[in-house]
Amino acid sequence: KDAVGYIRRNLEFHRTLYLRAQAPAMLAMAETVWLQLGPTMRMLYARVQRQEPSHYHRLIIAALKAGDEPGLRLAVRSDVTQGLKMLLA
Repeated sequence: KDAVGYIRRNLEFHRTLYLRAQAPAMLAMAETVWLQLGPTMRMLYARVQRQEPSHYHRLIIAALKAGDEPGLRLAVRSDVTQGLKMLLA
């Protein structure tokens, strides 16, 4: 029930993912989006009140552990797409 903490952990998850992938452009884009959408994300959290990691974050971690590159790409794409859909709803 900690919107700021949840949003911070979400950003840290993506920051770690993009740093490990050596994808500075993705990291810069994600950080820019988070800076611009922080207040909106906080309002969205109030609606969703998520207390567990995202389903797609769990899929990302599972794909990384399994070395499943196509599964990883799909999970990251799905996570980003789902987040954007929630912001637009």
